[in-house]
Amino acid sequence: MCRPFASQIEALKGSEKTLLSSIEALKRSEEALLMSEERYRSIVETTDDSIYLVDGNYKYLFMNESIGKEWGFQEGNI
Repeated sequence: MCRPFASQIEALKGSEKTLLSSIEALKRSEEALLMSEERYRSIVETTDDSIYLVDGNYKYLFMNESIGKEWGFQEGNI
């Protein structure tokens, strides 16, 4: 018996495996990124060092809690 669509079906099965593999790799990358962000956030929030980010117009984009304490800002006003 001849199956006229057998090669196309096999090609789709191969594509499905490739797609699933890509999705799994993407999920692993996303998890690694989330863990890295959490480590970074933990370091920035708990260090006694002052950390801040200023843009090209000298606008403060970020300050950690240590710099706020050092400069006398109240929590929520940073």
